[in-house]
Amino acid sequence: MDINVAIFITALAIFWIVVYALYRDKKGKVEVHLGYIIARAGLSLEPMEEGVKARLWRLFGWISLFTLILAGVAFYYYTFNLFILRYINPPPCTSSVVGFVPFIPGVTMSLEATIYILITLGIAALVHEMAHAYVARAVGLKIKDAGIAFFLFIPGAFVEPDEEELEKAPTKKKLLVFSAGVGANTILAIIALFLAGAMVSGAVISGVAPAELAGLEPGMKIISINGTKVENVGDVIDILESMGVQDPTKTVTIEFLVEKDGVTSTIIVHRPGNETADKCARGRIGITLENAYWPSKELGILVNFLFLINISLAIINAAPLVLPLPGGSIFADGAYVLKELLQKFMSEKTATITTVAVGSGTLLLVISLMSLQRIM
Repeated sequence: MDINVAIFITALAIFWIVVYALYRDKKGKVEVHLGYIIARAGLSLEPMEEGVKARLWRLFGWISLFTLILAGVAFYYYTFNLFILRYINPPPCTSSVVGFVPFIPGVTMSLEATIYILITLGIAALVHEMAHAYVARAVGLKIKDAGIAFFLFIPGAFVEPDEEELEKAPTKKKLLVFSAGVGANTILAIIALFLAGAMVSGAVISGVAPAELAGLEPGMKIISINGTKVENVGDVIDILESMGVQDPTKTVTIEFLVEKDGVTSTIIVHRPGNETADKCARGRIGITLENAYWPSKELGILVNFLFLINISLAIINAAPLVLPLPGGSIFADGAYVLKELLQKFMSEKTATITTVAVGSGTLLLVISLMSLQRIM
């Protein structure tokens, strides 16, 4: 185990033991339990007055419902294709297929990536819950309270609509409320994607293997490859793949125009082909790349994580996932939507049982497709 991971786990355990010992019996807006904290704001929000603002939020609710349905379809399309690739018809030249990767600091994510994930996850959760609250108020429901929560080290947020009012509300209103979080995360993901694209200012070499790559150095910005202009890492990958770099049996000669410390130079890399190479081996030239960002690398990475976390939350919450627990089941937004739609054709009890069955089965399918491969 990495020493930083060991320090992180030890510090986290000490933190929770101390906090739980000091505050477990305290009463008030903050509830401390072993492993999670709930902090309520103590606010109460009445329904919105009828007007343009309420109509716009209801329109947003309808857009969110449409988005949730599309995201749910995309989730199952990806999941079933992944199942086929892993268990039924694996690709001949791939030893393993990366599936759903859980968030485990130090195992699947570096500690640096963990910091970015926690920041953007907090933002995404806040936006998600605020959308639920605003749409609920727009359809005439009262919000009893709201707050933030921490599970181990993961931040979250929540809103508590009036349960009696929500239970009595027409199906249409419930669907808008349940879908709002997915819509908000999708919109934030789209904004972050465009921002990240606008902030990219080139592709930079971050690492170089020895041997045939003498001359290339970390920190060099790639201006062009064989005369083709490069604007980001994706351009580099596309150009190299079009030249056949992935084929280890093919000889390739690549002309890099690079810039470092204001000095521009041309470096030619020649990689001879290996006719005896394994046909499933992936050919490489031995450089690692990263995008350069304006105005700063840290801000660019943060915006990229904002996209990744929001699109992930949108798709996961759109799926009808259900986590069955002894004290009751935890429903994703998509599960609530499914239950409400099923109640149009069957009793509430049957709809609930069906939703739990579908959601639990989907959860088991996701677990079967998980991978502990480090991706960040």
